[in-house]
Amino acid sequence: MILQPLIYDDPEFAGWIKTQRAWYANWASPPLQLVFTHACDTDKPELKSVAPEGTELENLKSRMKWIGEAAKQFHGLMQRNTAFMESELRTIAGWVNMPDTKRYGNYW
Repeated sequence: MILQPLIYDDPEFAGWIKTQRAWYANWASPPLQLVFTHACDTDKPELKSVAPEGTELENLKSRMKWIGEAAKQFHGLMQRNTAFMESELRTIAGWVNMPDTKRYGNYW
């Protein structure tokens, strides 16, 4: 709800997101997913939430339908795998004030 007015209601930003779904851009775009670890991706399906087909990030209802399901999945992981999830959150919390190049490497 905080990001909606800050970024998703911006027509230019919403246009760029919509463009990523176009056939000519979609092949180069990464999958739309949330990963519940400190890594950018995982091979473990239980540790990620992939957006359902047709999800439109710039559309509040469409996005929140997916996010609501992802929140339930995250909550379940916190209940079942508490130690692992807390360790992942500690790792992410350690990134505060760290330059992006330290977290992800210098890919540019």
